Amino acid sequence: QSRGLGDVYKRQLRSFQFAPGEVGILDVEIELIDESHGVITHHACPALDRFEHFDDVRLKHCCDICLAGMPISGEMLNRKIECKPLKLPPRRDANDIACKWEYRLRDQS
Repeated sequence: QSRGLGDVYKRQLRSFQFAPGEVGILDVEIELIDESHGVITHHACPALDRFEHFDDVRLKHCCDICLAGMPISGEMLNRKIECKPLKLPPRRDANDIACKWEYRLRDQS
């Protein structure tokens, strides 16, 4: 039985409670648009805070980790979940979001 994104997000949020790198560090907003579509917005990111003040090479390496890891975070829970970035660094200013990711559940048929 396939599960919708709503259930996946509940499981993902539960996993964030136990992930040492996530707890109390990231300011994340999760929006469930419908059972097959959701968006995760990272309002803050300590790695971005650190590396955006150096050079483009270090910033790229910082973001490359998320470009690989964010899709895996959905696929680990349901192989039919696709993830793509909607917004990546650089930020316009210190008040801009760090990044935004869209998760979609592919056709269940």
